[in-house]
Amino acid sequence: MVVAPHRDGGQAQFVPMLVDNAADGPDLAMLRDWALGRLREPLTVADLAGQVHMSPRTFARWFAARTGTTPHQWLTSQRLMVAQELLERTDHGIEQIAADCGLPR
Repeated sequence: MVVAPHRDGGQAQFVPMLVDNAADGPDLAMLRDWALGRLREPLTVADLAGQVHMSPRTFARWFAARTGTTPHQWLTSQRLMVAQELLERTDHGIEQIAADCGLPR
């Protein structure tokens, strides 16, 4: 396929960066491990943002760009996965498991 090297008209051509360079921002794995160790606590986007020294708004955009989901959706899915595992592996009641995972009762 042959493509013109520039666009006709007044709009500049946009080429997104495809490589996620770890040197350009915080370590997502470190943040994930920190959050997973505190699922019982009422974590907020501001709490997560503070761990990587970003404003909550900048953090939410950064997180979504790297994970494809919002921080809140990610936390909720992680809590549900842990709850499912605890339901399958323990004899704890639902109230206890919800408390252990930080889920509302």
